Amino acid sequence: MVFSFSVKVIKSSGKIAISESQKFRQQIKNVVETKPNVLVIDLKEVTFLDSIGLGVLVFALNTMRALGNRLVLLAPSEAVRLTLDVSNMTSMFQIYDDYEDLK
Repeated sequence: MVFSFSVKVIKSSGKIAISESQKFRQQIKNVVETKPNVLVIDLKEVTFLDSIGLGVLVFALNTMRALGNRLVLLAPSEAVRLTLDVSNMTSMFQIYDDYEDLK
């Protein structure tokens, strides 16, 4: 019996706000359609995350969970961590500080 396991990474940078959210959501949809076991969203270079961008992360989380798979937020910047903390959503996500922690 052969098992396959796939991990896909989306690397984000700059702002994830209302003006960028549609593009970001579509990028996530495109990756999720490939049915990865784990979707990693690298947020190290994200400078701003608003409530719309946070909604896109929740969309990604719910979509991956519906497939029985995992979403991981990687190295969220201070701006992203602040948004997650203020919205009391930090505990919803699996968050890792670097790639080594994922292993």
